[in-house]
Amino acid sequence: MCGCEHHLAKHDKQGKCHETVRTAVVWDADHQPVRYEARQCACQQYVGPEPLARVYAEDLTDLA
Repeated sequence: MCGCEHHLAKHDKQGKCHETVRTAVVWDADHQPVRYEARQCACQQYVGPEPLARVYAEDLTDLA
């Protein structure tokens, strides 16, 4: 999964996402969205290091 939560298969070789997302386009007086439109996801596929699945940390010792 990419950071945009779309599967990596939805991204091209340059990293552009080809899925659509629901984006708010009109808000009410309380700044709450009242209308949405489907727009193309603007993310670029995350290309950094793969996050560790598991992290090892030693037990804390007596700090007194």
